[in-house]
Order: sequence, then structure tokens, then C-alpha cells
Amino acid sequence: MILAGALAACGGREEGRLDARALGVTRLAEADSFYVGQPGNFAVDDRGDYHIIDRLSRSVLVFSPEGTPKVAFGGPGQGPGEAPTPTLVLFPTDSTIVVTDFGEQRAGLLDRATKAFVRRVRTDGYVVSGEVKGGTIWLGLYSQVKRTGVGAWNLATDSIQNLVPLPDVYVPGSQIAASQVGVQVAVAGDSLLVGFTAVEPILVADGEGRVVDSLVIPAVRRRGYPPGWTEIRDFAESVSAKSTLRWLRRRTDGSFFAVHYDQVFERNALTGKIFVSVLSRDLAKACVDAPVPTSGEVRASVFSRGDTLFVLDQESGSGSRLRTFVTRYGLDTSRCTWITTRPWR
Repeated sequence: MILAGALAACGGREEGRLDARALGVTRLAEADSFYVGQPGNFAVDDRGDYHIIDRLSRSVLVFSPEGTPKVAFGGPGQGPGEAPTPTLVLFPTDSTIVVTDFGEQRAGLLDRATKAFVRRVRTDGYVVSGEVKGGTIWLGLYSQVKRTGVGAWNLATDSIQNLVPLPDVYVPGSQIAASQVGVQVAVAGDSLLVGFTAVEPILVADGEGRVVDSLVIPAVRRRGYPPGWTEIRDFAESVSAKSTLRWLRRRTDGSFFAVHYDQVFERNALTGKIFVSVLSRDLAKACVDAPVPTSGEVRASVFSRGDTLFVLDQESGSGSRLRTFVTRYGLDTSRCTWITTRPWR
């Protein structure tokens, strides 16, 4: 079982390393009429409910903290509240919920209690990540047209300001510009941390989107960014050549979760290994690359709230359908060896 494996893997601590300790697991009580066919991103709200994007039904499935099915909403159409390619779930206020649509480049605002449609906003770019801070949603918003990677969505006016220029490697018309569209964004006080999947450095930008600094989370156990990977033309080989930043979010003490995937693309499916690191509050050092056990059968998804890292995964069951579960992890930094994030200084 995955939980037993996680506990075993994290039980033996090594001096000088970060430990990801499994805190528990929730197995979702799926049924023939309510199950996760192809998991995408997910989110955990302030009540502990799991909001899981199912890429098969193109809807959002909600489960209680205990794994009990609650409600499904959305769908593949073009009508109010529907999203052909749902990508992200956000909770801007106590009474609203946002579901972004990657392919249609838009976001739908819904009533949180009833899931009734409220309004729709054009993003004019690919939304990959997001964090709510006050009356603004900071989006990892990849726009080839505007050559930017962040969008500041003002909820009062529904205007989106495009910020933070794309790194130079995103040459228009190139394979990198077409395929490496992931952008992770995290609020760091009055600044932003911005990570692009095509480059190793994480950028530090001010509130106006000006890049003022950068840092690198060192790779110790994961692949990192080997020299020459940008010259690989085959998509499957390029995906499998490097690590990919998939999550960046602040913890309660001001430090940050940073989650990287070492992906493998084969037989038209993505799998791989997950590594979690902690970036210090002052951004000067990091404790890196605690392995996070997964089934390896599908690409697991991650989310964090407070100091807890949630991993959504699936494994084979007794029938033909995979079983979905969420494992909760806490990080132990007491034996960390902290490594500088700016070795050039």
C-alpha cells in the first residue's frame, strides 16, 4: 500500500536531509456514478473539502475531508459555469469559487455554496497556477501575445494586468514557447516568486512586475536542469530530461514549499517522481529534495495549505478502475543541511 510505503520511506531519517513524513491518508469513497476518471489539479478549501478536477468528465468533484462524495459541478460545454479544459480551482472569498479554463483562456466565478454561475472573465493566456491575496488573484498566466508570465486579477474591477516578462529562452515559434507554458507564482510579502518551467532560476519580482532578483533551488536528488536540454527537439525526451517546478507556496513560518517533478513521458502518459524542498523565508537558502512516494501509475498532483502538503494519487484496485486517495505530509527540517540559493554572491 502507498501509505505503508510512505511511512517506511520517511521513517529512516538521514543526517543532513529534509524529511517528508506521512501524516495520514484519505481514501475517496468513489462509486460508479461519482469517481475520478483522470485526475488533474486539485485544491483543499478552509473546510478541508477536496475539490478535484476530473479531466475525463471535465468537471470538479468535491469530497469531504473524510472522502465522502458531496457534489460535482461544471462540465465540458460552453454554457455558464462549464469549462471544456478545467485547470485550476481557487477560493477568492468565503462566498465564491473560481474555475479556470486552460484552452478557452478564461475563468468562471461561481457561488461557493450553490455552484451557480456568477460571471466569466477572459484571461487571454494560459492559467497554470494562482494565489489569492486580499482583493487580487495572482495568476501564473502564460501569455505568448503579451510576452508575460503573471496576471494580477483585480476582483473589484475584473481587470487583469499582465506582469513579469518571459525569459529570453521563450523564443516565439519555438518548441519551448509552445510546450513549456507552466508558470508557478507565490506571494512573498510585497514581492512575487515566479518560476517558469523552461528555466531553473526562480525570479523575484516587485508588485509592479519588475524582476529585481533571482535564486536557484539546488538539485541534489532530482535531475535539475542539465546543460543542453533546451537543444532537445523531441518532446518526450525534453520532458524527461529535466526537473519541472510544479508547486510554489508560502508556509506559516514564512518559508516556502517548492515541489519539483522528475517526469517520464512514455506510451502517451506522464509519470514520474516528486521531490519537495523548503525555501527559507529570506530566500537565501534551501533544504532540498525530500522524495515523496507515489504509486507511479499516474501523474500525482500536489497542493499545500498551511504547513501540510497534500498529494492526490491513484492506484490499482480490485476492478478495472483506479482508486483515488490523498496523502497528507508534514516536513521535518530539524536535520536539514541548508544550501545557498545564490552561489554567485
